[in-house]
Amino acid sequence: MSIEDDIPTPKADALRHIKNLGEAGTFFSVSLGLALAAVYFRQLEVVLAIAYVVAIIYTVLSFDGKPRATFFRFAA
Repeated sequence: MSIEDDIPTPKADALRHIKNLGEAGTFFSVSLGLALAAVYFRQLEVVLAIAYVVAIIYTVLSFDGKPRATFFRFAA
């Protein structure tokens, strides 16, 4: 836990926004990759299985020691 998490300053707020934007960018990239995989494989079941595994891995890594959840973590 860093000092940016404890003190509400403009710098800490900016860092939080950058972190959330990076998280949104990651989900967009993963969803785009899964869409391209669906076009390539032409089987929805394969893509859903890959998406399920990615969501489980991301959820385990994100919630490790963090009780707070953002919208993007709920989406996973």
